[in-house]
Amino acid sequence: MEKMMKMKNYLIKLVLASCLLILVGCQSKKGQDVAIETAKSCYMIDTYDYSLPVPDSNRVDASYYDDALFVGDSRMGSLALYGSYPNQEVYYIEGLFLNRIDITKLEDQDTILDKINASQKHNLYLMLGLNEIGWEDYQVFVDQYSAFIKKIKQDKPDMNIYVFLLYTPDHTLTIDKQAINEAVYNDNMLLRKMCYENQVYCLDMDPYFALNDHKIDKSFAQDGIHLNAEGIKLFEEFIECHVVKEEEHVKEVCN
Repeated sequence: MEKMMKMKNYLIKLVLASCLLILVGCQSKKGQDVAIETAKSCYMIDTYDYSLPVPDSNRVDASYYDDALFVGDSRMGSLALYGSYPNQEVYYIEGLFLNRIDITKLEDQDTILDKINASQKHNLYLMLGLNEIGWEDYQVFVDQYSAFIKKIKQDKPDMNIYVFLLYTPDHTLTIDKQAINEAVYNDNMLLRKMCYENQVYCLDMDPYFALNDHKIDKSFAQDGIHLNAEGIKLFEEFIECHVVKEEEHVKEVCN
């Protein structure tokens, strides 16, 4: 009888030990699952096609200008003069050359580069390059522009940069009137390539403003270069209907 009791106790201990091993094994398996799950790698991919001008988008409201900074040469001055919204922040310099953007002073003695560096806004609009259109090699300007954009992106990684392609003026002081269309076309191809290489957005205004000969409609710019009040109304509509929403093309992918 005593032997039977010892055997029974032994069997009970054996069963308990087996259960304990099973439980420990289950816990270990669960721990492995957690380890595998936390080892997943996630990264962001950008599917936007920077080789193309920004397409039409749903129109944003006036509050968009709270987070936008506009800078450029005298063409951008039309927005400062005729703009509809008091929350538009615009800086421009007549006759501005990009290679002097860090030394040419505004009325308050800041440079346009100072304004960009001080800005907390997330959308920067650049309108530059018309004064350089007569240069023998426009690629020199484009290389300067590319370096300028790289510096902004380095200092302001969260800033979206929009680059205006050249709209075709009726005339310039530095190039023959008959050669303007070809010059603008060739220079814009260089600017588009630059935008693609730097992954910034390019804006093509010509479909909105140009006549059949590709030159700007003088009803929007009496002098053939600078937008008037009617032109700025259309310009604002263009801005508001060509906004890229990052959440639509930047996605998180996990392995």
